[in-house]
Amino acid sequence: TRIDTKKVTVVPLLLTAGKHMNQDICGEENSSLTSQLRKMGKQVYCVKKGLIEYETVRQIYLDQVEELVQSFNL
Repeated sequence: TRIDTKKVTVVPLLLTAGKHMNQDICGEENSSLTSQLRKMGKQVYCVKKGLIEYETVRQIYLDQVEELVQSFNL
């Protein structure tokens, strides 16, 4: 089934919002994902935020690091 939509929100699942997100995904270059979607007639909103900026994700990482450190008795 094809869903015909005019508006697209791109949420990159990247830990940090760096060069790849700013150029290849959300950039204005002709080859970026955002540009490709716009060429298809879509209104595009790109979330330029890395996952680590979300408190819940940050806490998951901290918990994992703490568990790892404890496993080495450091």
